[in-house]
Amino acid sequence: INPRVPTPPAPRPLGQNLTDYVLRRAEPLHLRGPELEAFVARTGHRPMFGTLESWLAVPLLAGGRALGVLALIDYDNPDAYRAEDAQFLRFVAGQIVSALQRVEVEAARRESREYFSKSFHASPALMLLVSLETGRILEANGAFSRASGYAR
Repeated sequence: INPRVPTPPAPRPLGQNLTDYVLRRAEPLHLRGPELEAFVARTGHRPMFGTLESWLAVPLLAGGRALGVLALIDYDNPDAYRAEDAQFLRFVAGQIVSALQRVEVEAARRESREYFSKSFHASPALMLLVSLETGRILEANGAFSRASGYAR
């Protein structure tokens, strides 16, 4: 959360800011004080929201591809972040990616279940779901119920 930016920026194409640099390279970046100015002069990538004293960022990596960036910014203290902070930030980024992947898998699972259920119940074919262990009918579609008189 950046106190100088009350709402997150809208999605946009990659440009020439520090976050874009980390997204393209898919590698952590730690800049502070004078080295930040030298980095901007050398690469043309600059802070997105004005001047700052310390910037530490790690990519959110999934399968070697950067999905986003987790960044820490200090506007006053050039020594706000250390190398150990980058290790911790990498760990946090990994946990974020794991959580995002779990949400994505669950959404796909839910969508698959809904698709199956709609297809099963709308099919004109006579269909049953039967337990392999007990032989008990678990579910019957409308076509089966109409043709056989089966009711739950």
